[in-house]
Amino acid sequence: MQSLLQDPIVQSAGLPFVVALVLALLIRFALGAQKGRMLAVAAAGFGFLACYANLLGIPAFPPPASSQKIFYLALLGLAAGLAIDLTGTERKAGHAFSFVFPAIALLWLAWRTITTGPGTGDVLTLLALFAGSILVFWRVAATARQADVEADPRHALSPAIMVFVAAFGAGLTALFGASASLSQLSVGLAMATAGFLLLAYIGYLRGAVFSFGGTGAFGAAGALVVLVSVMALFAGKVSKWALVLILLVFAADFLARRVALKGNAGRLLNPVLYGAIVAIPAAAGAIVAALSSDSGSGY
Repeated sequence: MQSLLQDPIVQSAGLPFVVALVLALLIRFALGAQKGRMLAVAAAGFGFLACYANLLGIPAFPPPASSQKIFYLALLGLAAGLAIDLTGTERKAGHAFSFVFPAIALLWLAWRTITTGPGTGDVLTLLALFAGSILVFWRVAATARQADVEADPRHALSPAIMVFVAAFGAGLTALFGASASLSQLSVGLAMATAGFLLLAYIGYLRGAVFSFGGTGAFGAAGALVVLVSVMALFAGKVSKWALVLILLVFAADFLARRVALKGNAGRLLNPVLYGAIVAIPAAAGAIVAALSSDSGSGY
């Protein structure tokens, strides 16, 4: 069993997927239909944390390294998201935390750089990451508004699909940038999200809606924001242009949400079609990362 858990594929794909799927099922049935469907997405955040713990162990606190801060920032996002959903303050507190969370994450991650005098490139990178984080949280919230979900339940799946696609693309980008641990963590986040997404998709086909809410926004999308930030700030061989394209997955939602098939086949395939469209920037990012790795450029 120990050797199985040490297999890279199991660590970064199998374990977070199974943990998230099992936890999502437990949350759904333990908490009942309404609250269970609202909080099942927490399984994606817990799946990612399990992946991190299995790969790198639970870091000491306070963590000295940027890679160790990923765990605690992901935990903070998950706890805040759960608190927001449980108190029903997604509109007010959720909007505010969309600005507060990336500010906290970037300040903590780049504190040494900020306090020792950041260069122009550092400042531009931090500003771009903050703007990209706002894009992520904005589209995650806007694409699954209650009115839109009531009109077409497929929109409830959109945030999880975007996080899955972007995290998987980030994993490929980190792999081409010679950052194995960040690649595994990103794929782990993608597969943890996929575990929840599988249950949500089955529910969608049966007429049940699983929400993403603040828990998904900060517990899953928040973890993605942190991973991309660490890549941009500290992984010198990871292409920054590729990371820009990864974040544009969330802008591709503007087009993808307007494309839909009709009839029973459409109900079955529309989430897949949506995923294929938002995956275009992620695929482009992976290509840019591959070309950058060949040229030895970080851009």
